[in-house]
Amino acid sequence: MDSKLIEVAKNYRLTVLERKSAHTERELDELKKALHRLQNEAILRTAFKVPELQLPVLEVPKELSYRPLNGKKERNRTPDVVARRWEFWKKQYSAGMTVSMIARAWDCDHATVCNARKCGWKPSIRGKRRGILVQSC
Repeated sequence: MDSKLIEVAKNYRLTVLERKSAHTERELDELKKALHRLQNEAILRTAFKVPELQLPVLEVPKELSYRPLNGKKERNRTPDVVARRWEFWKKQYSAGMTVSMIARAWDCDHATVCNARKCGWKPSIRGKRRGILVQSC
């Protein structure tokens, strides 16, 4: 009787181990398939390279820049020059350039461009903007 119990226990353990190994093999096959899919996706991603965004090159007109022809910081603040400069900034900003990019290209502080944007890209002349007395932008 003891040998029969031992034989039954052996068979039971063998069937449990066989089921576990079959389950482990199925999981291993699924992992292999998933790894193969990921490798194929990685190969496709490297094959199709996304073009890098190229920033536009800005050429600042010398008659409108903060450093006119001699390179010194001079006040270039006549109403006509400021209006034309701010119009350029408005076009560049609406084209997608950031305030910092515009300021760097024009060699001015970014707060200057922020102020122009805050004022609606309309410079004031002697405290008046388009015929309206302006307290603050």
